[in-house]
Amino acid sequence: MVAASKPARRRSEVSPETLAALETGKLATRNLVEWLAMDQLRLFTHLIDDLKLETTPELEQELESLRSAGVMQKSWGLGSLLARLMTQHPRHPVILEELTTHPSDAVRIWTMTAIQSPTTLTLSQRLRAVRPFAADEHFGVRECAWMVVRPALIADLPGSIHRLLPWAKHQDANLRRFAVESIRPCGVWCKQPPGRSCRAKIGNHMQAMSVRNNL
Repeated sequence: MVAASKPARRRSEVSPETLAALETGKLATRNLVEWLAMDQLRLFTHLIDDLKLETTPELEQELESLRSAGVMQKSWGLGSLLARLMTQHPRHPVILEELTTHPSDAVRIWTMTAIQSPTTLTLSQRLRAVRPFAADEHFGVRECAWMVVRPALIADLPGSIHRLLPWAKHQDANLRRFAVESIRPCGVWCKQPPGRSCRAKIGNHMQAMSVRNNL
């Protein structure tokens, strides 16, 4: 069985059976190697066919243009395309809710991105929407959860710190870690907070939160 096989240590070791399961959304990636080996565009095409979503020539062209994008840009781009495809669908909210528990971690990341795409969402709404993904069982989904909301968080640092304090004291270790990672001064592959004094302020808060929660 695919699930019983050991995770590959290099891309050449990913078996055809595992790759097929990943690209049809039947299996979640078990490490970064499998995530890089998987063809996200193939999985996306399988998903929209499965959901019976109608595409346009323009969207198909945008989809193909993502083929040469970096792995993170590709993931965010596919989430944005999913949001646009879902906009006119009569079961839009229901389908998005169902996709939050999809077997594929990549699909859950796209879904999270699609949910966060409306520019009218308040900070509280964004945090409420991202919470299930911040507590997700998959490491990749949890990592992308704080990355996708970080721009909104650092745009309102005082409000963000206030709203994240309950998360920092939560019994779920993943939510506690989200509270720290999402607004830490020096994030990787993500937007940085402006100004030295601003970063110092966050750093002081993060240090206090880390000590308090043993992170």
